[in-house]
Amino acid sequence: MKILYLAHCLPYPPNKGERIRAYYQLRHLAQDHEVHLLALCRDGSTQAPEELEELCASAEVFPVGALGSRLRSAFGLLTRRPLTLNYFHSLPLLRRLRQLTASGGFDVIVTYTTAMVPYARAVEDGTPWVLDMVDVDSAKWTQYSRYAGWPMRWVYAVEATRMRRFEASLGDFSNILLTTSKEVAELRSFAPHLDAEVVRTGMRMQSLERLKMPRTNPPSLVFTGQMDYLANVDGVVRFAREVFPRLRERFDGLEFVIVGRSPTARVVELEDLPGVVVTGEVADVRPFLARATAFVAPLRIAQGLQG
Repeated sequence: MKILYLAHCLPYPPNKGERIRAYYQLRHLAQDHEVHLLALCRDGSTQAPEELEELCASAEVFPVGALGSRLRSAFGLLTRRPLTLNYFHSLPLLRRLRQLTASGGFDVIVTYTTAMVPYARAVEDGTPWVLDMVDVDSAKWTQYSRYAGWPMRWVYAVEATRMRRFEASLGDFSNILLTTSKEVAELRSFAPHLDAEVVRTGMRMQSLERLKMPRTNPPSLVFTGQMDYLANVDGVVRFAREVFPRLRERFDGLEFVIVGRSPTARVVELEDLPGVVVTGEVADVRPFLARATAFVAPLRIAQGLQG
């Protein structure tokens, strides 16, 4: 088949949740099909990595600046449209999409996340659409609204309402995919008319080979993840400040090691607490996992698969 793949993120390198799922989908599809990628990028890149150019028949990248995206989202508060759709709006990508599909020829359009739905809907040549929602975004925004301070609590609640209404309108997609059966149940709870099914995120088993390393002494707890992701930040800050001190009273010298790239200021500040270590980005998380006494996952905000 000739497949057009629309992604809200640059799916390389596959080093965080959203990139991992998209990258391995592309790699799998490219084994037997002709795949053309149009991807947004939030770090200013305009050139697809060589790895994606080799993998796909074509790979094009369209930057979306953080400032412009935030301004579009802010103005979106004056409308009924989900702020997410404004954030990921790119007129150059839309124009390129219309150029590519003007003469037809694609057998299917794979739309990666709900953020890219408006682009797929701009194609009017009858090409079947497949939507990989990954997770139910409206449920995520609802969780955010429970724990955020003002005014973001209100913003997240507004987005949850708007996104739920938008998600319920996705009946024009041929297939809707989600990562877990829990996500499917969540979607069907407010949109029973939608036909959704589970496509799980796979794992590279060779990367899980256990490293034989001695445990730390004194004992240690470890958390790994992208450390500018709100759910991870909320989880480690709460654990480090409210739970870990009590554990340290019981287990002398206990350490809490936070491993992951791009720690926010709130995460870095945790190093001021006795026993807390913030590593930042590391080349390989496996040694930290192998040597730890236990892994902790103190998440109270969680949708889909956390990464």
